[in-house]
Amino acid sequence: MRTLKDDNTHKRGFGSMDAEQQREIARKGGLSVKPENRSFSKNPDLAREAGRKGGEKSRKAKAK
Repeated sequence: MRTLKDDNTHKRGFGSMDAEQQREIARKGGLSVKPENRSFSKNPDLAREAGRKGGEKSRKAKAK
């Protein structure tokens, strides 16, 4: 049995959008900051360190 709440919310949220709508929103988010203002574009060492940390975390998670 569906409730009033179910009827009002089943078409809401990012996950309920079609793939094209999701891509358009994601594209706009990626363009919101100019490339020269992104921290990793200014500091490649910072990007390298972040990637290393992420790799370590993911390897540890897989080992469990």
